[in-house]
Amino acid sequence: MEKIIDVHDLSYRYAEEQPDVLKKINFTVNRGEWLSIVGHNGSGKSTLAKCLNGLILPQKGTVKVNGLLTSDEEKIWTIRRSVGMVFQNPDNQFVGATVQDDVAFGMENHGLPRDVMKKRLAEALDLVKMSAFAQSEPHRLSGGQKQRVAIAGIVALQPLIIIMDEATSMLDPEGRKEIIKTVRALNKEQHLTVISITHDLEEAIHSDRLLVMSDGEMIREGTPREIFKSTELLHKVGLDLPFAIKMRHALRAKGVPLSNTALFQEELVDGTMDITFEHVTHVYGSRTPFEKLALDDVSLHIPSGSFTSIIGHTGSGKSTLVQHINGLLKPSKGTITVGDVVIQAGAKKQDLKSLREKVGFVFQYPEHQLFEETIIKDVCFGPMNFGISESEAIKRAEESLQMVGLPASLWHRSPFDLSGGQMRRVAIAGVLALRPQAVILDEPTAGLDPKGRQEILGLFKSLHERQQLTIIMVTHSMDDAAALSDQVVAMKGGKPLIIGTPKDVFIQKEKLQAAGLDLPETMTFLNKLLERAGESKTIPAFTIDDAADAAINLLNGVKDHV
Repeated sequence: MEKIIDVHDLSYRYAEEQPDVLKKINFTVNRGEWLSIVGHNGSGKSTLAKCLNGLILPQKGTVKVNGLLTSDEEKIWTIRRSVGMVFQNPDNQFVGATVQDDVAFGMENHGLPRDVMKKRLAEALDLVKMSAFAQSEPHRLSGGQKQRVAIAGIVALQPLIIIMDEATSMLDPEGRKEIIKTVRALNKEQHLTVISITHDLEEAIHSDRLLVMSDGEMIREGTPREIFKSTELLHKVGLDLPFAIKMRHALRAKGVPLSNTALFQEELVDGTMDITFEHVTHVYGSRTPFEKLALDDVSLHIPSGSFTSIIGHTGSGKSTLVQHINGLLKPSKGTITVGDVVIQAGAKKQDLKSLREKVGFVFQYPEHQLFEETIIKDVCFGPMNFGISESEAIKRAEESLQMVGLPASLWHRSPFDLSGGQMRRVAIAGVLALRPQAVILDEPTAGLDPKGRQEILGLFKSLHERQQLTIIMVTHSMDDAAALSDQVVAMKGGKPLIIGTPKDVFIQKEKLQAAGLDLPETMTFLNKLLERAGESKTIPAFTIDDAADAAINLLNGVKDHV
């Protein structure tokens, strides 16, 4: 993504004899991003905001806006024209007798031609839904309406960046919702870069990324889902948690199986992305000479946020099972519940579009899914097919391509010019651009060399850990299943043979071998050492380090190691 703000080692103090109110601040902002800078009163966030549009200049370090240094006196007015600021109290910004006079004031100061001013005035008021109030007196408006007029005055100047400095703090709840909705629309539809300075985490939760400030220092950076895991840190620096997160903690503490990543009340109300099979049977070619029972009365629960591996020999029902999760196949008998979507045998004309947006599917050779003339277009296709605007689809595509580690220098090339591993990354980015809550991987490393295999598995391990994505992986690799999974489902004859943690499953050596499955290499190696020592038990070690420790103990004669 293109950087629009770059802050490097920024320090600032208001007087020589006073301590720094900003201390070696480093961060960047991407074009089209919504960044919230949060912190207690006096943490330095408003001072930082003034540094971003050149109202104050850094005493140490640098601030670049769209490639220009704020310390360059010749460029400062160019910078200020590209950064609009909406302050805490909109009344302090009004100068016109009517709403349209006030919105036009900034454009008049910039010397814009009258025809351009009229066009921008109409567009800006329309964007903030205030066209009907063009002749109204600003001071007679509600708090939320006043702030929307202030935003319109900034938007009419067509800045690259808008900074909201505690812009909702004096509003009532309804006015605050109005402004957040307006800002979200400007960010998503106009690709306007938004920086929100706030101590209100209910507002910050809507942004793409957060910076947490305390006593002039930047102490944490990340997505809302990442930041709100750090509850102790937020309390320590004087910040409260959003209501939905406090409620999530309370419900989970009372045993309600909610995802550990729900941020909004809607996510709590809608429930989790738990996946449940209840007595599901699937028959291919029913009532034909080619009839085949593929799933046989399967009951299975996949918890929200888990990493579940499905193992089994060819023909055991693995792929048939997972294709039911996003409705590619429908059950001959039984019921499947995915989040709040219920798929029942015999149901006619079910709308599964929302399900396929929530559950992404990465096929065995995902590169066969590519077809567009450029990589960026290919990744945009899915979101746009679900009604996402082009600008938002591009933003999602860029984020997803970054996530899978594909360099920006390749984004406008044909996907068919790439290596096999790179093509697979593009296909995976296309799935991630839909922002699914669950991802199904059907043999995701098939055909990859060892390096490519480790990169792809590392990617999904990271996504699972950082975003708590529910991941369901079909694999023939016992090592991958053991190392990555919270839960393993071993299939045989169209139904689960064993369900449990990797330890629960792989300790059952005889059952697995009867199903045509083997143990992870680490356990196979340890079994050979145990056999040499005359032992018949199995040691559940799934990493090289754990296996090495167990092997040393065995070689040293410690035979009771588990």
